Amino acid sequence: MSQSNPLLLLGHGTRDANGRQAFLDFAHQFQNYDASRPVIPCFLELSDPLIQTGIDRCVEMGHQELTVLPVLLFAARLR
Repeated sequence: MSQSNPLLLLGHGTRDANGRQAFLDFAHQFQNYDASRPVIPCFLELSDPLIQTGIDRCVEMGHQELTVLPVLLFAARLR
């Protein structure tokens, strides 16, 4: 595979549409900054796409390994 492993940007999630869009915009800008690999935004909870959707997307793209970067403004945990 010629591309590097995808980068899964993991946000906490929010019910606020503007907050969700701000995270997606950040992911888009990050992709523009580093075009060497796919940047896939996803969320822990409360917003789509959820983390499993992001992982599934990476697998559908043919990747077996990925890098996950939490982008959280405060401590978060999975339930």
